[in-house]
Amino acid sequence: MHILLPNVVSEAGAFAVVGMGGFLAATTHAPLTSVLMIFEMTLDHEVVLPLILACVIAHYVAKVYRGGASIYQHHLTPAAHEGAVAEWGARTVSDLIKPAAAVAGDADTVAMVLEKMPRRPVRRVYLVNRDHELVASLDPSEVRARVKKRELDPGTLAINVSSPAKTVLTPDQSLTGALELFLREKATVLPVTAGQWRTTLLGEVARHDLLLALQERIAGKP
Repeated sequence: MHILLPNVVSEAGAFAVVGMGGFLAATTHAPLTSVLMIFEMTLDHEVVLPLILACVIAHYVAKVYRGGASIYQHHLTPAAHEGAVAEWGARTVSDLIKPAAAVAGDADTVAMVLEKMPRRPVRRVYLVNRDHELVASLDPSEVRARVKKRELDPGTLAINVSSPAKTVLTPDQSLTGALELFLREKATVLPVTAGQWRTTLLGEVARHDLLLALQERIAGKP
C-alpha cells in the first residue's frame, strides 16, 4: 500500500514500531511506559499519536482476555500458578537481574572490546579482572565514535578510556532504592555486584524493567 500510495500510507517500519508498542502494553499492562520507551528508542514525534492509540487499545483488550494479569506478575510469582500462596511481586533487585550484555577483561584493548560486542545495541561494557570483579565500565558507542574519528588508538587499553564503576546495585536492594540511583545517575542500565564489600559482577538491571516492576506493585493486587 505504501508503494501504491506513498503520501497516504506510512512505511512498514512505522507499523512495526506501533505494533511493538502495542504488544509491550498488552503484555505488561503499562501503556504509558510503553509509549515512553518506544518514543525514547525512535525519537519520532509523528509516531506518538498512533502509538498512544495502539497502546491504550492493546492494554484494555488484553485486560479483558487476560483478566488484568501481566507477564511480570506471571514470571515473578511462579508458585501462585502451582497452587501455593506466594509473596506477590518483585521486592528486591535480585528479581530483576539479567546477565550483563557485554563484559570484557581489564587487560583488553579497545579493539578487543569492540570485537566482542554483540550485534544488539549495548549501553555499557563492564570491565572485570581475573576474579570477575567489576573494575570499570565504558560507553561502547562513544568509544567507537572516537575510533572512527581517529581520536583514539584501537590498541589503547580499554581501562584507560573507561570510568570507575562507582554506582552499583546489590541483590538485596529495594526497588525504590534502586530507582533513586537510576534517577540520580540518569542511567538506563546499572550493574549488580554481590554485595557492599564484594564487587563480583552478577549482571545488570535495566531502568525499564525496574519501572515496569514498580508499576506492577502499584497497580496490581497482592
